[in-house]
Amino acid sequence: MKGGQGSVFSLSLDGTHRWMTLLVGVVLLGLVMLEGGAAVRSFLAGHTGSGLLFGAAALLVLGLMLGIYVFSPRSYRVEESWVTVDRIGPKVRIHAAHILDVKPVTLGLAIRTCGCAGFFGAWGWFWTRGIGSYRAYLTRKDNLVLLELKNRRPVVLSPDDPDRFAMAVREIALGS
Repeated sequence: MKGGQGSVFSLSLDGTHRWMTLLVGVVLLGLVMLEGGAAVRSFLAGHTGSGLLFGAAALLVLGLMLGIYVFSPRSYRVEESWVTVDRIGPKVRIHAAHILDVKPVTLGLAIRTCGCAGFFGAWGWFWTRGIGSYRAYLTRKDNLVLLELKNRRPVVLSPDDPDRFAMAVREIALGS
């Protein structure tokens, strides 16, 4: 990987996350339409205060949806010294020197402590009995790869090709 752009690893939503994204998206867009319609009706009826309130609620829901989308993982990149979680918003970078091990993992029941789960994937901080506290940037519940880090919480990722991803990370982090 020396001198190149590294390798890009694709992500795809599994059935659960695809359905959750569709369901939550329909519900939230329905709320936006209801709130927006109520805002217009209130405004036309001369109730500018309630119209502004409904309009603000519609904008809040749209902002929430956009924020979740912006922070959801789009792809992973393995470069000479970094593993990067590509997002529309700020990217997450993990320096290869901090990676102690790379291995497949099955999570089982996980508790979200701060983040988003189900809508455009799952990202944020989670806890599960086998790992303890960890960060995750996922789009599926299978194909999971655990990055054990030096003096940091572990990170769980879900590339479409976990074996190739793990090999690429081992190459830059562990030299094998």
